[in-house]
Amino acid sequence: MRSAAVFRIRRWALSRSFILAALLVGLSGCSWLWQPDAVMPGGAERERLRAVSGWVMEGRIAVRTPEDAWSANLEWRHGASEDRMDLNGPFAQRAATIRYSKNFISFESADGDRAESGDPEALLRERLGFAVPLEALRHWVLALPAPDQAFTPRRSSGGADVSADFDQAGWSLRYDGFMQEGQWTAPRKMVIQGRGVVLKLIVDRWRFDG
Repeated sequence: MRSAAVFRIRRWALSRSFILAALLVGLSGCSWLWQPDAVMPGGAERERLRAVSGWVMEGRIAVRTPEDAWSANLEWRHGASEDRMDLNGPFAQRAATIRYSKNFISFESADGDRAESGDPEALLRERLGFAVPLEALRHWVLALPAPDQAFTPRRSSGGADVSADFDQAGWSLRYDGFMQEGQWTAPRKMVIQGRGVVLKLIVDRWRFDG
């Protein structure tokens, strides 16, 4: 499909622009780079976090697969009935918007490529070149295992839990630091890996309802 090919080219341009923008941000001395990590939230706080009805995450995403690699700015708005993910280039140039509710997804790129599907993973694979379970990802970005699915905490050689890291549904979740946002503690950096996909997220800001 021509529109999909155009979007792939746009993604490569976006990746190069993102690298330059990231270097400029580092040189500018943004304070988030030097803020000490917050402590990983305890069990009670993590359950309160799971119950939050809405949140906004602003940051960067990088995706690597055996066939491709790309990166972009990301704004993710989670609501009670829908999730919206905006993938953006520097200076607020929109590349694509993804809207997701359970078992339904829509995709719209800046060049007019639009698609809808009842199979979210298939549409992600077709349009972005990778697939990840979005229903579980809603929880994973908060360092929470998806409910009603078995998971395995990461443990030290002595058998004690060492971090928020865990494995679930064929995916490995690794968290590198947490940040404080009001009364909430949420991940600052994370790596989500599985099925040939490596997805890295760096969060600049969280905002929570309530």
